[in-house]
Amino acid sequence: MENNINGDTRKDAEFQKELEYAELVTDILLKKIDSENGLLEMRREKVLGDRQYFMDYFNELKEDERNDWLQTEHSNLKSYDISKTELAKLAKQLGEPYFACVDFQEEGKTLQKKIYIGVGNIMHDCKLYVYDWRAPVSSLYYECEVGEGEYTAPCGVVKGTVTGKKKFSFRNGRLVSVTDINMPSDDDFLIEILSKHADGKMKTIIDSLQKEQNRIVRDFINGVNIIQGCAGSGKTSVALHKIAYIMYSFRDRLKDSDIVILSPNNVFSSYISNVLPDLGEENVTQMTQERFIKLITEDCGISYSDRAMTMERILASDDETLVKAMKFKNSDTFKTVLDEYCKYFERTCFVPQPLFLDADGDEFISEEDLDFLFHTEFQDESVLMRPQLMVKYISRKNRIKDQGVQEELENQLYGMMTTCDFRKIYADLYNDELFYNSLAEDVKEKAGELSQYQILPYTWEDGCAVAYLRVILAGLEQPENVFYFFADEAQDLSPVMLAVIKAAYGSADMLFAGDIAQNVFCCGEDYATVLKKTFPGKHYKKYELLTNYRSTAEIADFACGYTDIRKDVSCIRKGDAPCIIQGEGQLSEKVSSWIEEMNEKGYVTGAVICASKKEADNLAIEVQLPEVMDIDIKFLPAYIAKGLEYDCVLVVNENERMREKDDLLGTNMLYTSCTRALHSLSVIV
Repeated sequence: MENNINGDTRKDAEFQKELEYAELVTDILLKKIDSENGLLEMRREKVLGDRQYFMDYFNELKEDERNDWLQTEHSNLKSYDISKTELAKLAKQLGEPYFACVDFQEEGKTLQKKIYIGVGNIMHDCKLYVYDWRAPVSSLYYECEVGEGEYTAPCGVVKGTVTGKKKFSFRNGRLVSVTDINMPSDDDFLIEILSKHADGKMKTIIDSLQKEQNRIVRDFINGVNIIQGCAGSGKTSVALHKIAYIMYSFRDRLKDSDIVILSPNNVFSSYISNVLPDLGEENVTQMTQERFIKLITEDCGISYSDRAMTMERILASDDETLVKAMKFKNSDTFKTVLDEYCKYFERTCFVPQPLFLDADGDEFISEEDLDFLFHTEFQDESVLMRPQLMVKYISRKNRIKDQGVQEELENQLYGMMTTCDFRKIYADLYNDELFYNSLAEDVKEKAGELSQYQILPYTWEDGCAVAYLRVILAGLEQPENVFYFFADEAQDLSPVMLAVIKAAYGSADMLFAGDIAQNVFCCGEDYATVLKKTFPGKHYKKYELLTNYRSTAEIADFACGYTDIRKDVSCIRKGDAPCIIQGEGQLSEKVSSWIEEMNEKGYVTGAVICASKKEADNLAIEVQLPEVMDIDIKFLPAYIAKGLEYDCVLVVNENERMREKDDLLGTNMLYTSCTRALHSLSVIV
């Protein structure tokens, strides 16, 4: 039964008690905000006052006094930032102090406990008024139906009886309704949440986490974990909630910078940017795949297009050679070729000559000794770093302390290298016949002639390959204090890209989320199998999510018709059947008509999804839209739309163009595009 503050229900005794409790918690939050505001102002005045003093007396301060001041300044600024963060958190809690309550009668206790659950703890005078959703006791809400229940606390398993569960709704910080529920999966409750309009940003799901999702969130990351799920199953959201849970559990040991999120693109980064702050955590370090590869290759002197430009290039071309090269460079066979090339380069790149230690040439290191140092003494070091290490070894053994002499020795040793230029190193991969002949017959059979894959200008896949050669041949400093690594859309990470990730973050515990059915970048292999192969020494665990919470059953069933991979999807909601738009008329007119119809239906967000960005951009220019419109429409290519969701979606498959590209590239752009829709799907054929 639901109660609200309208009409006579205000007199309801139970609701009145809940209203009084909400007002009590709100009052506590307001006092905390006042207190934190006072601290913020005090810390601000402290920082400004100290800065003024430093400027006034700078010339009179000794160097050690200046250093002491700088350290104090750093500490004061950190305290100021802590106050700002706490205020932002309190402000969010003020809008919705809590979202649920569990009545729990603990075994052996006489008093029943009311456990209010919110985005964070709310404590006053050593009493918890609201529990963080990540606290052990909060699992009663997600895991237990009314009746016998238990949760695992630090002291052990606590058993008892769940006598009731409630869901609360707040509007502008004011309690407006209380609803009795059994589980977050209750049909009416869940359908109400899932039926809401999208607003362009991913939302938290702490009030509707399903049992299987909650268990994934609370299961600690160990080694390599994979969340494999169908479209709309909450893979990304569960992964982000899992990160928030880890930060809560290890708050005293982890900082934001200890966790890295690798995003497929900037649009996706923006889409998920609100989730962690809304869960009570600051944003962790986020990096796009392009930024990650660029940081590794920036000193290699090689230019290559980013992933979007590469995809546009292949979508605009019918060149079978380009398509074949793209597929090959996204395969495990290409990774094998790169590994073999690194071994070949190590064997052949150093041609030793006598290394003279003095100007007269009386003292020198023989070719045999240099060969031993390069290939045996320093065999575990990166190939292109060995000359530097050899100089240090030789200088120490021969007591050479003169910096100029050491530099000359280093120049001589690098002069014995066939090349250190990554432009030549990478080009030789495709053109060195001796290397090709050295490959095993089965590798040559799978790959074919390597020269056919040298595509200019270089593509995104070439950039990843160069990055891999860079980390293997020249080494890569491990990022400091990165304990957890998360990558989304893992089905689009090639074996080579995964190998680069391993080189950079291999020491971290890792979480990957993906769906093999949503491949849009020519990565046709099962990413879960490739991950297991890439990290053979790590503990491996895979979770499966097979319920689509985003789309209606009609949309999900329709989308599954475009792929042979996904046939086992269940859905929560029913809706209208997808609409097929065909017949004569300009494409722009069809799109305009669809947008007007969706606007009239009251949808808030919509997407027109094409195969390429060029098509989407051209269509956006051609379509005539009303000057005043309530709906926010995006024109996107399928490879950018993946991972996002909209109230309504129009997929442009005119003349079967997107299907043809799927067949040509081995991708699933049509399936991925259709599953972006929450409530309404239309397809132009």
